Amino acid sequence: MQLKRRNPLTLLNFSDEVFIKIGISAAYKNQVNIKTTIGSITAENLVLNNISLKSTTGNIEVHSIESKKALIKTTTEAISINGLVEVGIEPTSQATIMSTIGKITLAQDKLFTK
Repeated sequence: MQLKRRNPLTLLNFSDEVFIKIGISAAYKNQVNIKTTIGSITAENLVLNNISLKSTTGNIEVHSIESKKALIKTTTEAISINGLVEVGIEPTSQATIMSTIGKITLAQDKLFTK
């Protein structure tokens, strides 16, 4: 699915907000890729093999995500993670968390453990 706004930076229209909620079936375990140019991402309560959350200008919040492979990346905003764990104990499990200009907050007792 691809969603686009017409003229997202229309003159004097910077405070116009759109909220989109996308539900994913609990039976789906494969891969989810979410990318925004201008907009924040919140992901919660997912169990997937692979998740990619990318935002050029927008915060990323993660709550209770289980994944073998995770990429969480923003360019100019912050990342907040509470509950990112791996599925299984495979040597190929990995997480990449990056913010070019913005802080990364890991707020949990156990990182990547069940």
